[in-house]
Amino acid sequence: MLATVIATTRFGSVEVPAGDLIHFPEGLVGLPGNEYGLIGAERGPFTWLQSLTEPEIALPLTDPRRFFPNFTLDISESEGHRLSLEPGETTEIFVTVRATAVATDCTANLRAPILVRGPAGSGPRSAHQVLNQAPGAALRVPLFSGALI
Repeated sequence: MLATVIATTRFGSVEVPAGDLIHFPEGLVGLPGNEYGLIGAERGPFTWLQSLTEPEIALPLTDPRRFFPNFTLDISESEGHRLSLEPGETTEIFVTVRATAVATDCTANLRAPILVRGPAGSGPRSAHQVLNQAPGAALRVPLFSGALI
């Protein structure tokens, strides 16, 4: 499987395996471009969504179930049709993280998760940002509650 080397302002030159290349057909709200890569996905609770065309754009992501065991994703029927999700299809779920200098001030956006379709390592994958209608799916939910894990 081929990898792509990308230039970033945060990490320098980084090799991104083909399975960690992500295409957003409809883009991401408030960000330019459709081509991104996942950096650091195998190392821990946080992954970076790095733009392939804008070296300065990188967002921290996490799987919401790592920090919110009761996380629920509830999308509208029309959203499901738009995505054409197949029953049993492999989909990774990520939420963006607002990182701050004080860990207890970090928040996660549970309202607009990112769904990445296809198993990791399967080549370039497609992704969509969706509107989560589940109760408690707020824009800024504290990531840590007082004590660090």
